[in-house]
Amino acid sequence: MSCKTEKIETNEISFYVNGKLQKIKDEYPLYTSLGSYIRNVLKLTGTKVYCHEGGCGCCVVHATEFDSTTNQYKELSVNSVIFT
Repeated sequence: MSCKTEKIETNEISFYVNGKLQKIKDEYPLYTSLGSYIRNVLKLTGTKVYCHEGGCGCCVVHATEFDSTTNQYKELSVNSVIFT
């Protein structure tokens, strides 16, 4: 019996928080939420986490996303504890 392993490339996610570029590869567990990252890594404790389910709404953060079909940016509200 032989075992073949292949190196799997990890994806990188990039986003801005308060105008500063954040680039993340695989240095955090997969279950790390955006809210946890903002509070624990960036030390921006104004982002609140309460129910850890997104139901109470205190973890909502503002996001801007480019829509390539309309060539415009759209504004979003994101529950940061369920956005992983």
